[in-house]
Amino acid sequence: MLRSSAKNHNYVTIATDPSQYEQLLTELRANGGATTLALRKRFAARAFALSASYDSAIASWFGEQLGEEAPVVNRAYTHERTLKYGCNPHQKPASIYRMLGSDAPFAVENGTPGCGVQHAHVTREIRQ
Repeated sequence: MLRSSAKNHNYVTIATDPSQYEQLLTELRANGGATTLALRKRFAARAFALSASYDSAIASWFGEQLGEEAPVVNRAYTHERTLKYGCNPHQKPASIYRMLGSDAPFAVENGTPGCGVQHAHVTREIRQ
């Protein structure tokens, strides 16, 4: 039902996580019981991402049960943190993602990683 709801996002709102409920309620109150297409698209994208992670986990499980290597391996990642903007303020910031169900490969002790000394330190740590 996740995918079918997300496919019909022009007419249907799909909330896949309790963290979305407050935003959904706010939208419903602000729009007389309706939601905007922008919200439905955002929620549909989350639903497709969740469905893809389920599909990947199921395919991996079947491969393990059959003792076969999967012909395709999919990895699901989740957003960990947004980095500082690039070395030039007009650049969009990059982000750090971690594999779903695992910890990030490093810890940020303080500040916001990005261009400069902190960026060089984090990069060096990852390469080691």
